[in-house]
Amino acid sequence: MISLFKVINILILTSILNLPSEQFDNDSSQETVNDSLQVGPIISNIEPRLIDTTIVIPSLDFSNIPLRDAFTALNRAYQLSMYIDSSVTGNISLRLENVSLNDALIFIMKEYDLSWERTGDILKIFHPAIPPEPPPEPFINFDGRNISFELEDVTLSKFVDTLIKLTGHNIIIDGNSGGRLNGHLVNIEFGKGLRALLNSNGYTLDEIEGIYHISMDSEKTGPGKKSVRYSITCNEDSISIDVRNVPLSDIMAALSDECGLNIISHGQISGNITAKYQNQSIDRVLASILKGTGYSFKEENGIYYIGEKSSQDLFTSKLIKFRHIKNETILDLIPATLGQQVSVKKVIDQNGIVVTGPLTSIIELEDFFSKVDIPPAQVLFEAVVVDYNISKFKEFNLTADNTAIGKDLTPHTYFPGIDYSSTGERLNEHIENIEDYLNISNIGKLSKDFYVRLRWMEEEGIANIRSRPQIAALNGHEASIRIGTSQYYLLESKTVYPSEQTNVSTQTSQRFEVIEADMSLEVTPWVTESGDIIVSIQPEFNTPASSFNPDIPPTINHRILKSTVRLRDGETIVLGGMIQDIANNTIKKVPILGSLPIIGRIFQNRSSTNTKATLMVYLTPHVYYGGEGSVDLEEVIKSLKK
Repeated sequence: MISLFKVINILILTSILNLPSEQFDNDSSQETVNDSLQVGPIISNIEPRLIDTTIVIPSLDFSNIPLRDAFTALNRAYQLSMYIDSSVTGNISLRLENVSLNDALIFIMKEYDLSWERTGDILKIFHPAIPPEPPPEPFINFDGRNISFELEDVTLSKFVDTLIKLTGHNIIIDGNSGGRLNGHLVNIEFGKGLRALLNSNGYTLDEIEGIYHISMDSEKTGPGKKSVRYSITCNEDSISIDVRNVPLSDIMAALSDECGLNIISHGQISGNITAKYQNQSIDRVLASILKGTGYSFKEENGIYYIGEKSSQDLFTSKLIKFRHIKNETILDLIPATLGQQVSVKKVIDQNGIVVTGPLTSIIELEDFFSKVDIPPAQVLFEAVVVDYNISKFKEFNLTADNTAIGKDLTPHTYFPGIDYSSTGERLNEHIENIEDYLNISNIGKLSKDFYVRLRWMEEEGIANIRSRPQIAALNGHEASIRIGTSQYYLLESKTVYPSEQTNVSTQTSQRFEVIEADMSLEVTPWVTESGDIIVSIQPEFNTPASSFNPDIPPTINHRILKSTVRLRDGETIVLGGMIQDIANNTIKKVPILGSLPIIGRIFQNRSSTNTKATLMVYLTPHVYYGGEGSVDLEEVIKSLKK
């Protein structure tokens, strides 16, 4: 946060340096800008040109103000494209008159040992990293038998190299063990003195056939032992590290010494760490070491900056893309502890997010996303929906009348149902045959216009409305399919308008209304850790009850089922829907005669209708996690042509 005093200071400096506009015009003979990267301190005898302009500053007066504020004032007053790095510190007191802007910048950079980089038209000013001082040479004296040494914070590798050259003994450091040694011994036998020095600094010494082996002591306790031990192995693109209760500052120094890393620490790095990693990148090692501490790091131009995690100078931005999940809901998954350390913005077209904050927090967030960015289960449902309609019809109908003249009587049918009709003339012939057979006379005669009809039959029917929808859904997401038709009918309405006259005026309007007749299926699957599939399913059938008439609104039969079940992959479940039974019995009979026992049925007309409707759903889920559920398009096309 920039203080109010700092803002006012910059504004005052800018107003002092704000010159007439004609002084900002570039010289027509200005040098060509080199777009390639230019780097270097100002040390040449030939003054370089930092900016391609011949602007002259009439008066420049800085009095003990921050150096960064001075550069910012020049940047604003002369409309420069200049970036001031956070490493630029200190105060400046300077008074100049009638000097070029280029010379003023060069002078300031020389006085404060600053360097610069130029990329295109952008000039970056920064303080160059100060290389670490070479480690002090250890004092070692060897007379062929006894040894004396005085060591103060000497690296183990440096001590061993010097000792080998001085004594000619064969010494091996086990596993690239590292660390620093401190000790002072005078005129003591070589092996005894070396073992005492190493033991006091947390190492062990073994001698096998004249070869000395140095390794870290696995014990952490004991009189006179220091818990400062580490082992670091550096390859081209990976680091292996084994540290045990080592100060963070020592680890950073060891990484710089052993791996040749350029590391700059902002402030004092405190705290100890115990860790072990094999073949990890430098970013991963630093992030793991600094995790849980108040520090972070940032890599820039091959230099690693270590400092407070809250320092915005160490903030960086990174685009994290997702392979299997959508970024629309990922923000809700970020743990609260990580969400407070970084800022996150969604990038829709990349299916990712841009994260800004400390690099240690960004790497920790990437580790979290690697655990949740996994292929979601996809469930393919094979459904067979059947609407059973079972009907039974029975009829016994005996009809007699005396209006047979001119009637078109049906022909005789005896199988499978009986439908017999006859006139009075034909029946008289049968009566005469009976009289002759029974030797009876005068049974009676029927008139010619008399007729009789007997219908006796049974009918059974089964109607199946079948559909085989296939629908797929991601785990936890709803999927639906709807197939059907829209039926329209004409609706006519009349409006009566009152009138003072005897005639009443009316207005007729017509419009089409629509009724949907369709089949729909909605499913929502949840795949559990054990492989079970919990499915919420809702099929719906809307079918017309009769044939379509455009003048009358159709009657729609609705069949809806909603259920939640648990299945295994490939397991089929049968869901029964509404069962509807309709029974309709009709009896017509001759008074008195139709009520007689046994023979009364002859004087009755009976009809009965039984209808049963049942909706059944057969559901089979299949779970896929990758491309194993894909189909061969050519095979599908061939099957459709059959």
